Amino acid sequence: MIYALFFVASIYFLSIAYLGCEDQKGDFIPINENNLIHNENMGIYGIADDPLSASDDRNRAKLTVATASAGFTLIGFLTKMVLHSWIYFMATGNKKYILEAVRFLDALFENKMHQPHTNLSHYAKAILSYKGYIVFASSGLEVTEKCKRLAYEASITR
Repeated sequence: MIYALFFVASIYFLSIAYLGCEDQKGDFIPINENNLIHNENMGIYGIADDPLSASDDRNRAKLTVATASAGFTLIGFLTKMVLHSWIYFMATGNKKYILEAVRFLDALFENKMHQPHTNLSHYAKAILSYKGYIVFASSGLEVTEKCKRLAYEASITR
């Protein structure tokens, strides 16, 4: 696995370096009748690299960068999703974190949806964000409509 990751990363960075040092900026060159090499001995149906042009190399480098970028994005997304789910299931297994999340919601309702001055553990944050009550961002927290409906229903029953 480690070898495969390093191999993909090295091909990715080599392709970026190749695209970065090219003199001419060219768009992706599609294969059509005019830029095909018509020789039965050169590849499938006459499609092969043109040894006198760098357009095939540029296109291959662009394809490599695009494919590797999509793969890295997918791996990052799946890793983040698995870690968030794992933290949530660890948090819901401990009553301490569940009570901490409930107390935070109660303080939030009492402060009319303004953030209370309490520090919240990562596990309690995971519970609240996984349930969809609060979205945490670098600027603070954002209360969702689901949380506002819960606060309204809690105020009615009091």
